[in-house]
Amino acid sequence: MRPSPPPTKSFRVDLVSRPKLSLPPKPKKWSHQDELEALKGSRIEIRFVGFMNWDPYILVDADAFTLKLSAVTGDKSVLTYYKHALIGFRAAR
Repeated sequence: MRPSPPPTKSFRVDLVSRPKLSLPPKPKKWSHQDELEALKGSRIEIRFVGFMNWDPYILVDADAFTLKLSAVTGDKSVLTYYKHALIGFRAAR
């Protein structure tokens, strides 16, 4: 005689849907961001951390974390600086 198969338990698998991935929200503008937007294309003076001088540049672009600056000497190259490397900025006199 053949042994009977062991009893089987039935189980159910519930599929859990994952939340849809989305892009993180855009960061809020800094308090000085509107002032930088107004100064694009004009001469500004920048003071870097560790230096006492205000250096003149032309502001090419600014976002939440960086400034893109061009030298006043007429050089067409654009330099990118992180804002944490700056102490301050002001419109050139």
